[in-house]
Amino acid sequence: MWKLKVPTDGDREAIKQRLDEDLGDSAIPLVQAYFDGDRGFAGTTFDLLDGGGEATPRITVGDLLAVSLLNTPYPARAVRDLLGGTGEQLAVSLAAIPAGLPLADADEAILQQADEAWSQLMALNNVGRTRVSKLLARKRPHLIPITDSIVDERLSPQQSPLSVDLWSALRDQLQDGLSDDLASIRRDAGVPEQISLLRVLDVAIWMRHGNSSRAELVRKELNLAAC
Repeated sequence: MWKLKVPTDGDREAIKQRLDEDLGDSAIPLVQAYFDGDRGFAGTTFDLLDGGGEATPRITVGDLLAVSLLNTPYPARAVRDLLGGTGEQLAVSLAAIPAGLPLADADEAILQQADEAWSQLMALNNVGRTRVSKLLARKRPHLIPITDSIVDERLSPQQSPLSVDLWSALRDQLQDGLSDDLASIRRDAGVPEQISLLRVLDVAIWMRHGNSSRAELVRKELNLAAC
């Protein structure tokens, strides 16, 4: 996890404003489209493939295939490491993090344990934080958010992305009503409850701001202006 400042009250207000913009009325049809199996997005497959990532703390072929569906396949050397000795070490770190624990309820000890798993993955050759976040989000979907340049930009209260610790920032927001908002979007979009609230958040932001041709097509159908 990036070592950055804890969000201030001003940061929290700026992040809340961005979230209010991205989780407005358009979020429901955007999320619904993403999880429509006929649309060509990863949909629920990322989360539920091969029984889901929480089924075992070990990194599996199913986990790596799921991550590849988000256009971030792991390099061959990293795959070998994760299915071998490095994967065994990572499994110890993941096993210490309770499955199903939501970020809103995570204390600092849990986040530190998650940070250890993050550091182990970041040590792999040619593996950056986007790939790391996606694999950890697959293994602990309720605790660790997917973060890429789009999410970073939308949840950063300053001009430069990664100006605050996004795990802490999201935990603050989830505790302050964001969990209820995301649960409503998930319900109204017809998304299965097995899909985490953090995944719903990621999808809502990515579908609104991502430059994927499929996402752009959905926005055009919904008459949403480009962001």
